[in-house]
Amino acid sequence: MFLVFSSKCYKTFNKVVIKAFTRGNLVIASNTEVIAKLVDHSPTGLLFHPNNSIDLAVKIE
Repeated sequence: MFLVFSSKCYKTFNKVVIKAFTRGNLVIASNTEVIAKLVDHSPTGLLFHPNNSIDLAVKIE
């Protein structure tokens, strides 16, 4: 149904996120600069605040 991508790494391109999109999955990802450019909050997934497990749980719910 969705991918939880909790990485805090600042890679320039994340193939894992792109592969999830190609399968039609939403992505719940850590709101870091690079990832936020790939995941639009709502149309393609949700962003949560890094190091905030409560925010992550809310987004998964």
